[in-house]
Amino acid sequence: MKTASSKIKQGPGDPEWETWTTERVRNLVDEHFPTLSTQQAFLIQVRDEIFRTGRLDREEHCISVIKRMNLPMKPELRNALDVGWQSSPYQPCDAYEKQILDEALGSGLCDITSIQTLKGILMRLGEQYGWALNSEGVRQMQERQAAERRKRLIQTIAAGRSTYPLFVKAHGQVRYFEVALLENETDETLESLALTVPQLRSQIAGRNSVKRAQPQVEEGISLTAPAQKHAVQVVDDEFLAHPQHPEREYTASEIKRLSSEAYRRLVFSGSQSRGAARRAAITRILSGRNFGE
Repeated sequence: MKTASSKIKQGPGDPEWETWTTERVRNLVDEHFPTLSTQQAFLIQVRDEIFRTGRLDREEHCISVIKRMNLPMKPELRNALDVGWQSSPYQPCDAYEKQILDEALGSGLCDITSIQTLKGILMRLGEQYGWALNSEGVRQMQERQAAERRKRLIQTIAAGRSTYPLFVKAHGQVRYFEVALLENETDETLESLALTVPQLRSQIAGRNSVKRAQPQVEEGISLTAPAQKHAVQVVDDEFLAHPQHPEREYTASEIKRLSSEAYRRLVFSGSQSRGAARRAAITRILSGRNFGE
């Protein structure tokens, strides 16, 4: 029976020697450098360098030679990483790949060439360490940030309600619009509304700041989703200011004490009705609710 040392002594050209020595190198690469290629051509180059500079039965020498040879990555592993990078939002980088492979090897995975597994590690580490984004990643981030900003603006406008107030110049009064339809508005309109609506809500709540004149709302603001075009449900109401105390509304008792003629003037202008908003305001006051509630 031939020993390992007798096989080493036989030398190149002998099929048994060729097979045994290349398999020995393959085992060393798999054990100490599991991400490197073990294609036959590379194994032969490593083996020849090992014999040129030392002995195959000296493991430390063999490992040193393998390091110096700078072997390429396993093709199947290279392919799995490339596929992962192509479908990720992160910029490929050697340092990032080292982290991915260290994570894969450290977790004891049986198959480190699994595309799905490596992609999962890539995405997790990229998010955890804030890796540089590729062009698609930058686009996705910008879209996400824009969506989050729109959401915050709508939340500011809504203030937890299903409608929001807006002074409608054409009607000369504050009307309420559905918050749900804000999704149709441009970013510029939402930004304007996020500034003016809270101020208007504060004026309504305080009442003493509300006057007959138009509230201090930024002029020129217009909805891209008008009531007629999008069938907006408008809540008809108005601030029913007392003629002698325009900073406040009529009280329920004051309305009840009005004479028939005074009440008629309150509801009609000449022979024309002042509209549903006026009637709604009277009903609201008599039920004990403030403007805007």
